[in-house]
Amino acid sequence: MSDATKPYKDRSAWMRGLYMVIFMFFLGVAKFVTFVVVIVQFIKVLFSADTNQKLVSFGESLSQYQYQILMFLTYNTEQHPYPMSDWPVATETAPSVAEASETAESSEPAKTTEAAAASEQTATQSEADTNDKIEK
Repeated sequence: MSDATKPYKDRSAWMRGLYMVIFMFFLGVAKFVTFVVVIVQFIKVLFSADTNQKLVSFGESLSQYQYQILMFLTYNTEQHPYPMSDWPVATETAPSVAEASETAESSEPAKTTEAAAASEQTATQSEADTNDKIEK
């Protein structure tokens, strides 16, 4: 077997290994930053009942960045994540906590009305059945 065919002597494999170590460090930093974003967002929601949309957007792009790193580390892609490529862009913003709770509250009365109507219909049907039995 010649030196050219030995995989452990392939320079590109060693370079990828070096990049993998670097990106594992970046992944650790990204996880810490995610933790900070989560805590800050939670505190914001506790005191204002609404999310910070800039943090939501940053959190989404940070999640995509972590995904890109993991795809590179697991050999699913050869494309290097940031800083060797562009920072991922958040695609869309999710509804804020206040908007989500308003939507839930506005749909709740409709559900209650539907449930009351169904219950009333069942009671009416049950009453009609009872009246039929009494007449017999």
